[in-house]
Amino acid sequence: MPRRRASDRPADLERVQHEVRTNIARATDAVAHSRALTESRAADRAATTEFAARLQTSEARFRALVEVAGHVTWVLDAQARIVAPQPAWQAFTGQSFTDARGRDGYGWADAIHPDDRAEALRTCREAIGRGAARYEHRARIRRADRGGGHEWRHTLVRMVPVRGADGAVCEWVGANIDITDLVAAEAAAHTALTEAQAARAAAEAATAAKGRVLAAASHDLRAPLAAIAGYVELLADGVMGPITEAQREALERIDIAQAVLLALTTDIVHAARAEAVADVPLTLSDVRLDPLCDILGMLIAPHVASKALRYDCRIGGADAHAHDDDGTGPLVVYADAERVLQILVNLVGNAIKFSPRAGTVTVDAAGGGPAVHVRVCDTGCGILASQHEAIFQPFVRVGSGASYTDGVGLGLATSRDLARRMGGDITVESTLGVGSVFTLTLPRGRAGRSAPAAGPDQ
Repeated sequence: MPRRRASDRPADLERVQHEVRTNIARATDAVAHSRALTESRAADRAATTEFAARLQTSEARFRALVEVAGHVTWVLDAQARIVAPQPAWQAFTGQSFTDARGRDGYGWADAIHPDDRAEALRTCREAIGRGAARYEHRARIRRADRGGGHEWRHTLVRMVPVRGADGAVCEWVGANIDITDLVAAEAAAHTALTEAQAARAAAEAATAAKGRVLAAASHDLRAPLAAIAGYVELLADGVMGPITEAQREALERIDIAQAVLLALTTDIVHAARAEAVADVPLTLSDVRLDPLCDILGMLIAPHVASKALRYDCRIGGADAHAHDDDGTGPLVVYADAERVLQILVNLVGNAIKFSPRAGTVTVDAAGGGPAVHVRVCDTGCGILASQHEAIFQPFVRVGSGASYTDGVGLGLATSRDLARRMGGDITVESTLGVGSVFTLTLPRGRAGRSAPAAGPDQ
């Protein structure tokens, strides 16, 4: 019963009346009972008010988070039908609540792209039938603009069930997450991949075409080289008449040149068959450098003379610089003699090719520790630092003038691969307008090592 206190504020009192009365009950008991009930109800009202405020704050926080996320959120009933207004969905798609609800609760499907609509409904109903813990798929939905038009946006649809106390699904909460930019990026990546595959196919086709050209050219070269070797042998044996010592020396040089050219032609055949230098057999042993440099001098002499170059090889047998670092003997490497000569011919040939008339080409060597370093120096045009690695790739040539177009760009690639297979390497240092230094590094001869080591092919 409402009563007023001395402060004139209302207070709730409860009167308890019993049919059986006694003289024990006192007025003070009733007052105490009334006071306790009033305080309890006030506490209940305060707790209810606090809970309502917290619930309102929590709901506001949830709505703010959804709004910040920028997703199109919605709530459906247990059968995925719209039964209440969906402000975010309606604002995005331009559907009114009546349109979104439709006659059967599935009017929202009209905002899905026609090509995606049937699949979206099917997968949604399947998820409802399973009572899935989570449902996700992609679909395009329309986004309305103020002018009455619309555009289709790619979205990722996510939907989760809300269950009651009995565990049954009572509604579904979901969102459409705009992934249009992601889809565009995926499409661009797919296009780039397709273009890269096409470019790779074109490159492989071009490589195959180069291989056929190289195979045909090398095959055509072998026949005249064999004829040269045959006639040299006939002349050296005196079949065509007596020859002088000078003529014999010239014949020896011709024979060496054709042998080197034949080896290079064989390498081109290997490259044309996609075997490259990886399948070129190596015969490794201790090899003195000075005899190889003598042969090198004979091979390049005509080219040096044609350009009036100053050529200096400091690895000759009579040169003190040809001795090992301990000064006890000539420089010896553990390698394949034929391949070392091939590499030196390539390096010195390039130095001659890129050096100006009356320039200088120098070959020297030094033994230090487990390796021997052979340097080929020129006073040519130099190479850009950005091209130092590229020049070792097959079919790559530097420069742009007519004097730079000789060859097919296999020399340095083949040489470095051979050097690495023999346990060494080739490096380059160069300055534009000054010249280049190519350094061939090879393992020191086994006889000069304290402990023998296995070769790369053994």
